[in-house]
Amino acid sequence: MNTEMNKHLTKTMPTVLLIDDDPSIQSAVKLELLSHINVIAVSSLREALEESSLLKPKAILLDIHLASENSLS
Repeated sequence: MNTEMNKHLTKTMPTVLLIDDDPSIQSAVKLELLSHINVIAVSSLREALEESSLLKPKAILLDIHLASENSLS
């Protein structure tokens, strides 16, 4: 888990994992949600698997059109 990236996490709010390879989408989603929930943003399915096993997010938001991977498999 990337400690620097996740230093904003609070234990009192649920965590959502955002999987999107577009940094502008990641930023927009974080901006909207960070006051209500913890948002962990990753760019690939490999990163998502690593983070989800460690953080146990309550929900996962997935870009089904990831450029480098088939998101639906």
